[in-house]
Amino acid sequence: MKEIVEYVLAFIILLSVIPVFNMMVNVYYKPLVKAPQTNVVDIYASAVSLALSNAFSSGNLTPELPELYNSIVNYVRSAVGETIYSRYGFNATVSSGVTGVTVSGGSLVVKTLYNGTLAVLLVFKGGAWSTLSKASPDAFDPSSGTYTYTFTLQSTPQAVVAVLESSSARFANYWFQDPSASAYLYSSSGNVMLAVSNSVLSTVKAYNHPNFSTVYNTTLLYYANNTFNAYSSAYYEPLVWVVFYPGSYDIVTLNRSSIGYYSRPAGAWNSTYSTLRTFVGETHVTVNLTCRWVSGSYYCSNPVYVSSWAGTRDLALPISNLVMAVVYDGSNSIPAPVYRGAFSVGERPPSSGYWETTFYVRLGLFDYVVDLKVWQR
Repeated sequence: MKEIVEYVLAFIILLSVIPVFNMMVNVYYKPLVKAPQTNVVDIYASAVSLALSNAFSSGNLTPELPELYNSIVNYVRSAVGETIYSRYGFNATVSSGVTGVTVSGGSLVVKTLYNGTLAVLLVFKGGAWSTLSKASPDAFDPSSGTYTYTFTLQSTPQAVVAVLESSSARFANYWFQDPSASAYLYSSSGNVMLAVSNSVLSTVKAYNHPNFSTVYNTTLLYYANNTFNAYSSAYYEPLVWVVFYPGSYDIVTLNRSSIGYYSRPAGAWNSTYSTLRTFVGETHVTVNLTCRWVSGSYYCSNPVYVSSWAGTRDLALPISNLVMAVVYDGSNSIPAPVYRGAFSVGERPPSSGYWETTFYVRLGLFDYVVDLKVWQR
């Protein structure tokens, strides 16, 4: 009888322990996170930084094109080595200190994580452009830690570039009225190339260059000294001077030269995109003028054609202060950004169980924040 009572008590005690055990397992127990060793994360951080710098210096920081995106990932894979890459996954989110650029209702609003001077480039359809600037933000939101710059616009631009100069860094971001109508800048054998969607590239030709059957006028916009400008066409007329006597006539040779930037068709990137090659075009025309000196001024007439020639020079990437190229095809203005506001490289990270680190990287003119996640596969 005593043994039976002991078995019953033991069974009751066991039953009372099970709920406690279940609670400890399900509520209080936290499994150890499989996190890689710190040196593995450091290796990945170094590899990602090198991959981004290499992509920019080669002119191919263009993650929208799958082939160029894969080249960045493959660079990281090669840099860390196959053993580490097979055991650990990674994701790098690259973002700017200018967190948002929006245009709505006649207003331009720029959000930043830092206080500083803001310069804005507005690009309009047809190739016109203008600039805006503010020395300080209009508002600060302590709950989100963001600064706000607000501008009133007279008309809606096709594209916007915003550059923030803070005390320790420089950031950039973009806005496009229609992102699908943008082109992508890349490099082929060092030459400046553009991948343009077939759906937005018009068959109307903007300009006939003497050396090529068809070219498109191209504007190269750059940032320097806290403002924007264009590498525009230049015209100059150096004269071959002669000695005039009052009332006399003589022949003056006039050399008129023009230097411009153009893009010409260069095949197809794939079934969706055509490729354009951007270059410097030069034309020179020499004429003789009959000129007369009268009352301290030259009066010239009767131009006689002498000769002309046209030449081209290649453009090579990177052009570090270039922020946008705009192609005009006679119907549309097609903007192509040089930098990016935010993009991601690598695999989709798990919701938990990863090791995370943050670092800065300078690409050309601008700084970026890289949020790196590494996990064990």
